Amino acid sequence: MAVTGVGGANPNNPVLDPHVPTMPDNTGVDFGNFFSQMQQQNMEMLQNQEMVQQESRRYNMVSNVMKTKHDNVMNSIRNMK
Repeated sequence: MAVTGVGGANPNNPVLDPHVPTMPDNTGVDFGNFFSQMQQQNMEMLQNQEMVQQESRRYNMVSNVMKTKHDNVMNSIRNMK
């Protein structure tokens, strides 16, 4: 019989909850809280990844503009010779 992770669950009087997975050895570990924390951390990681990608796109855009400006100046100088 599986015991849920309800805090203070009495092993002699287990409370079953089909919405909370438990350890197969009836330890009563609450995975509901664990999974919600993991989901929150995953959301934070995705937000951080999006921020890094945006910053990378901005950097590449500025870099490309600066390169184009440099190339134009160099071509002007070469044409003067």
